[in-house]
Amino acid sequence: MAETDLKIIPLARKMGRKLDTLPGLHVAEPPRRASRSRRADKLILLLSFDGPSFSDERLADLLTRLEGIYYQKTGSTTSAMRELIEELNNLIFNLNLKYAGERPQVSGTIGVIVVRGDLFFLAQSGPGHLFALLPGKVDYLHDDHLNMRGLGTSRTATVYYAQLQFAPGDRFIFSTTLPDGWDANTFTAAYDATLENAQRLFLADAGDNLVGVIIDAEAGTGKLNLLQPPAMPLAQPQIPSRQADAHPIPSPPTTLAPERKPAAIEQTPPVVSAPPPAAPEQKPPPRKRVESRSAGENRAVFQTEPSLAPTETSWEPEGPQPRGRRGRSSSLQARQAAASLAPALLKGLTRLQNFGRSALLSLKKILQRIMPGDELGKIPTSTMAFIAVAVPLLLVTIAALVYAQIGRNKQYEHYLSQAEIITQAALAEDDISLQREAWQQAVTLADTALSYLATSEAEALRQQAMDALDNIDQVERLTLEDAISGTLSNSIKIRKMAATSRELYMLDINSDSVIHARLTGSRFEMDSDFHCGAGKYGSIIVSDLIDIALLPDNPDKAALVAMDRGGNLLYCYQDDKPPVAITLTPPDSYWGKPIAITVENDKLYVLDEQLNMVWFYNPSDPSYQFRDAPYFYFTDEVPNMQETVDFAVDQDKLYLLYVDGRTTTCTYTGLEEAPATCTSPALYEDTRPGRTPAETISDAVFYQIQHTQPPEPSLYYLDPINRAVYHFSVKLKLIKQFRPEEGLEEGYITAFAVSPTKTIFLAMENKVYLSHLP
Repeated sequence: MAETDLKIIPLARKMGRKLDTLPGLHVAEPPRRASRSRRADKLILLLSFDGPSFSDERLADLLTRLEGIYYQKTGSTTSAMRELIEELNNLIFNLNLKYAGERPQVSGTIGVIVVRGDLFFLAQSGPGHLFALLPGKVDYLHDDHLNMRGLGTSRTATVYYAQLQFAPGDRFIFSTTLPDGWDANTFTAAYDATLENAQRLFLADAGDNLVGVIIDAEAGTGKLNLLQPPAMPLAQPQIPSRQADAHPIPSPPTTLAPERKPAAIEQTPPVVSAPPPAAPEQKPPPRKRVESRSAGENRAVFQTEPSLAPTETSWEPEGPQPRGRRGRSSSLQARQAAASLAPALLKGLTRLQNFGRSALLSLKKILQRIMPGDELGKIPTSTMAFIAVAVPLLLVTIAALVYAQIGRNKQYEHYLSQAEIITQAALAEDDISLQREAWQQAVTLADTALSYLATSEAEALRQQAMDALDNIDQVERLTLEDAISGTLSNSIKIRKMAATSRELYMLDINSDSVIHARLTGSRFEMDSDFHCGAGKYGSIIVSDLIDIALLPDNPDKAALVAMDRGGNLLYCYQDDKPPVAITLTPPDSYWGKPIAITVENDKLYVLDEQLNMVWFYNPSDPSYQFRDAPYFYFTDEVPNMQETVDFAVDQDKLYLLYVDGRTTTCTYTGLEEAPATCTSPALYEDTRPGRTPAETISDAVFYQIQHTQPPEPSLYYLDPINRAVYHFSVKLKLIKQFRPEEGLEEGYITAFAVSPTKTIFLAMENKVYLSHLP
């Protein structure tokens, strides 16, 4: 097979201005220490963000790290691309969790392109559009029905795959948006243009913002070159043809005509193919060259990164597959269809007009026969004209709706049949991990079928797959009901909760206060006499509450204590008693960034992420006034507490929860020479089929942790994105996970609590639900 050079040029506009460089574009050839599976792979990454982003320097470091991750992976190409995307998704997702409520959330889009021989692989997460400009046609690979949420918005990234063959002379365009100015004429002209002129053409029609790349395949020696074009004006260019002048530019593509049989693909993307008139027999002259540099000259340093277990097998069709499913619609398809239908539409309107005139004359003759006297003259001519035109228009509309419904039925049948095939494969599969992946695909396909047509058959298929997944994942579904009578204000944003058998306390970060509800009958009623929030209490100013903790029974009848960022404690009472504030004795180093508190063993524990320390305070009186100096929980052996998000205490055991889902456990001995010993990180004992003990739960990221008291001491972890609560023993052995029944409104779980009577409370900002655990 002849070697092919790839030339890459960026497409970048921002706020109407062309950018000569694209910081999120990264190309690489295999390093010396690449795994055997990756030694023939050329890698192109295109990464962009919506919201606060990385600096150019940090973005370059991130892309270099992603390159290193890819080249160390083994297994199939798609599994390596997926693991790269999952690592990036986890990074963004964890940052969003860490800074939730402090800054806007970030979402990302990545296109991972791998070229091996004459095969072109794409793995995409987030919005993206791939165009293949091939001899005689333009293939458009995109599917509007896939859930293309951006990276970092979910614990599990949604990935779209495509694969096709290519040859010298082919050209590819990948972009994160589809500009309105791009139409069939744009792509036809771009196919014939030199590379720099194709760039000008796409940028000229791109609107204000564009992130994309053009990839050219030319006969060569297998090089991968990132081109550095000079600055160029954006005036509409006179496009020099790469074909001989004697041959005219072909007309825009209008019909389907598959030209080259694609290789087997791992997911079938939709294709819009359209051939121009037959191209001349002569080979085109080489495209004009621009200054370039080889990817190998700027190759990233290979890094050893923590990797997921390599996947040698994936769910792939075994034979050649069509290039993909046709999406429901796209703006490009609409423009192409409109261009091709315009002459027919004009002819049809002319015929309709003529038909209207003749219908009007016929209508008059009929009415003259059936209406007495001169009654016909009383009907306005405009009314008769409207009737004559409206009737055929109504018939055309009905016909169009029927045609559209037929198309929807075909799409429904296609996706439903695919879901049935995957379901049978899942039932026959013995490998539990592959079985789980198949059931997930069945759910996705059934959802897509239901988007075209809601039927009991598709619903039953989907429910079968969901039940199978719940069984594999040890999920128990909870029937949720409104916990609080009435509706809480839309401004309330609940971030922490604590519950007794009859009381519920909620920290609202918007009002910087704690609100209280009391059980009355089967629901909780808001307590308007409860006061607990930021303010001035004597000489103490309480502001920016970080956490709350219930207090044991005490003579003062303080229900709970809240702490602010400055180390002030606020004791809160029921029955309209005003709060009391005290200032904790700070540690010698003062406060860094305290993020959480808990009261256990009659002690107040404070986690300070910035100073990498946990302190505890002993009560100075029976009312739990913590006025004495704190004690260090650690001395010599201090685990790294950067990136911690929460903690819990059970007797002599401390649990530190990190933003990436890891847990460090420490045991307090009280010995002067070694007061605490730690395991960092501790291993979760995942008891689900096919799982092994690991530092994290691979399909969950935890954000809050709660300890419950005997007779069944347990740990509960909140996964806010997947809306799950995991139940562990105090030795981190998974017992079960709880999830709401399907149908709950969209949104994250922002806080949770488990009461001593095993009532679980889940908050979604200002909405609070409850259920009863078994």
